[in-house]
Amino acid sequence: MKKEKIIINIAIFLILFFVLDLFFGVVYPGETRTRESYLYIIPSIFFYTLVYAFILVISKSTKKTNIAISTIIFIFAVINHIKILASGNPIFITDMEMLGEAGEISTLAIPVLKEFSTYIPLIALGIFLIMVNYVGSEEKIVLSKLPKYATITVSGICILAITILFLPIQKKDEFLLNKIYRINERKDYEALLSNVVYYKQYGVLGGLIENLLENRNYPPENYNEEILKENLASAKGSQDKIYGKTPNILVIFSEAFFDITQISEVEFDVDVTKNFKELQNEGRLFNLISPAYGGLSSNVEFELLTGGNLAYFSNGYIPFNSLYKDSKSENYPSLIKELNKNGYNTKIVFGKDFYNSEKQYKYIGAKSYEDVDNINFYKGYFNSDEYLTDLMIKELENKEEESLFYFTATIQNHMPFCNDKYLEYDVGVKNTSLGKGETEFILSYAQGIYDADKQLKRLYDYIQNFEEDTVIIFLGDHLPYISLENKDVLTDLSYFNTDNKKLNIYRKYHTQALVLTNFEVENKGTVCNSSPDFLLNYVVNNMDIELSDYYKWLYDFSEKLPATNKALSFSNTGESYFNQELPEDLRKSFELRRNMQYMLFK
Repeated sequence: MKKEKIIINIAIFLILFFVLDLFFGVVYPGETRTRESYLYIIPSIFFYTLVYAFILVISKSTKKTNIAISTIIFIFAVINHIKILASGNPIFITDMEMLGEAGEISTLAIPVLKEFSTYIPLIALGIFLIMVNYVGSEEKIVLSKLPKYATITVSGICILAITILFLPIQKKDEFLLNKIYRINERKDYEALLSNVVYYKQYGVLGGLIENLLENRNYPPENYNEEILKENLASAKGSQDKIYGKTPNILVIFSEAFFDITQISEVEFDVDVTKNFKELQNEGRLFNLISPAYGGLSSNVEFELLTGGNLAYFSNGYIPFNSLYKDSKSENYPSLIKELNKNGYNTKIVFGKDFYNSEKQYKYIGAKSYEDVDNINFYKGYFNSDEYLTDLMIKELENKEEESLFYFTATIQNHMPFCNDKYLEYDVGVKNTSLGKGETEFILSYAQGIYDADKQLKRLYDYIQNFEEDTVIIFLGDHLPYISLENKDVLTDLSYFNTDNKKLNIYRKYHTQALVLTNFEVENKGTVCNSSPDFLLNYVVNNMDIELSDYYKWLYDFSEKLPATNKALSFSNTGESYFNQELPEDLRKSFELRRNMQYMLFK
C-alpha cells in the first residue's frame, strides 16, 4: 500500500501542478486565443516530471518535494501577477538574466496596488496549501533504499535532460517549435507581437519554453557574408545634408504617446494633442509602426538607437536581455557610437528606470546615463513631463562646446491609468458612449497626453531662441495598455475594430514621430511611413558627418522598404503588406536585411 500511496500522491501533485499552470495561462489579461494544438503539453509535463524527480531523489520525501515546488509556484504567481499589471507583460525566462540588476518588482508593484487583483494569488495560495498539506507523505520513500550511485545517476539524468531541453541546439529547437508548438500554423498575425498570448496559448511553463526557443538567434537561410559586405561597400546614404553639420539632437521618447482624439467613443472638452498637430506644419511627420504594444519600450529604444529591427529576430526576442549581456555587445553598431565619433556628448536620461539599464546603454555607447526618478517632481505616480523638460533645457543652458545628443524617456504617462491618478485635471469629457470606469481610465490617459503635448510646445518655443542649431525628435513608443477588470479597454474601441484586418493591426501598432528644428530645412510638413529603426538614422544621415557604411546602407534600404514590424511592412509607394504576403521584390529586400542584421548583431 505504501508504494501505491506514494504513486497516487505524486500523480495528484503533478496534476494539480499542471492545472495551476493552465489556470494562470488563462486568466492573464489581454487577447484570447484558441489553441491550435495541445502538443505543447509534452515539454511541460516532461519538465515538471524531471524537476519533481530531481528534488525527490535529493530530499527522499514527497512532503519536502511538494513544499519546495509549491513554494516556488506561489512566489512566481504573485510576482508574475504584479509584473503583468504594472507592465502588461508576463515574466519570461530571459528576465532571469537581469535579476541581479533588475530587482525592481517592488517598485513596479507600488503604483498598481490599488488595482491588484487579489483573487489570482489567493487561488495560488489555496492550491499551494492543498499541495503541501493534503498531498504527500512524511515517510521516507522507496528511493531511500537505493545505493548512492543510483541516486546520483537519476539526478544526473534529470539535470542532463533539462539542460538539453534549454540548450540552444538549432535542430532540436526547430523540431519543438514546428512539430510541438506548430508555430508555422499560426494564422493570427497579432499573436506574433503579443507577449501575454504566449501564456494564453501554451500555459505558463509551455509559454516560457516556447518564448525562450523563439528567442534564439540562428543564421538565416542563404546567409553569405561576402555578398553583405559588398552591399555595405556600395552604400551611399543621404546626399541632402539638410540638418547641417553637428546640430544638437534632443530625443523625447514619450511614454505611450498616441492621439487619443482619434477614437470616437469619447469626446474631450479640449484638444489634447493641439500642439502636436500644429507643429506638424513646422517639421516632418513620421507615421510609425512600432514593434511593441502596451509595453516593452526597450524594444523600441533598441530600434531607434541601433537601427536594428525586431522583425528580423525570433518572435519574443528582447535585445536588451539577450544581446547586451557582456563586453561582446560593445561591438554591435549604434547611432550613439556614430555620434560619439563625430564629437558629440551623448547622454541618456530616464524618468524612471524599472530595470537597471545603465550597463546596456553603456554598451550601446552612451557617455553618460542617469535615472532621475525624484518623488519631489511627481505628477500622478511618476516624474512629470514638465520636470524632464526642465532638465533638458538646463542641459542646453549649461552645455559645453561639444554638440549634444540628449535622449530622455518620459514616464508620467506610464500605466496604470485610473481616475485618482491626478489631483486635478485640465481635460474633461464632453460626451462618452463608454461606461464610467472605462471613461475615467481613458481620461486619466488623456491628461498625460495633454501634458506631454504641452511640454513639446514649450521645448520647441525654447529652442527657437537658442543660439545653436538644434533638432527635436519627438515620438510615441507604443500605444497604452489600459486595463479594466482584466480587459484591454483600448482594443475594444471602434477605431481598432474596422472590417479591415490589416488596418486594425496597423492601428494597434501605429504611433507618430515629429522632427522639428530651430533653423530652416526643406520638406516642411512632409509626411512619410517609417518605423523606429529608420527615424534617428534619417536625421543622422542628413547631417554632414562621417558615418559607417552600415548606416548609409540602412538609409538606402529605407527607400525600398521604409517601415517594418513583425506583422506589417510598407513599400515606398505607401502600400502595406502582411510580411507573409510581400511581393517578390520586397520579400528579397526583407530577407537581405534579415541577413545583414544577423551579421552585425550575431
